[in-house]
Amino acid sequence: MQSQPTYSSHQHQQELRGRAIDLDPAKHPRRAAKAMARERFEKEARWLERETSPEGIARNQQQLAQVRQALAEKREQQLRELAASGMSIISMASALKLSRRRVMLMLADLKIERGPKMQMEA
Repeated sequence: MQSQPTYSSHQHQQELRGRAIDLDPAKHPRRAAKAMARERFEKEARWLERETSPEGIARNQQQLAQVRQALAEKREQQLRELAASGMSIISMASALKLSRRRVMLMLADLKIERGPKMQMEA
């Protein structure tokens, strides 16, 4: 008596016999949805595995440091321009979306000279 091979699923059986076809979502909506969900889950699992590896964590930290450095340089340049124009501390803080204390500390730390005060008379 010849033994029958065992298959884990109908799809597995079709693949081994060479009759695997793409599911038509119109004809088999549930099976197509399950297949799409399985593919999405596998893709997310690969992404998560890559991102949580030591190399992925180091790469993310390096990219984060670069972004923070670029943001700090941009804020410093904007602060220099605003201070040279003679804007008030409150106006600079509002423009940079920082606290007044942080603006004053940045002016002191970076030794930025403020320009002449703006005349607000109409």
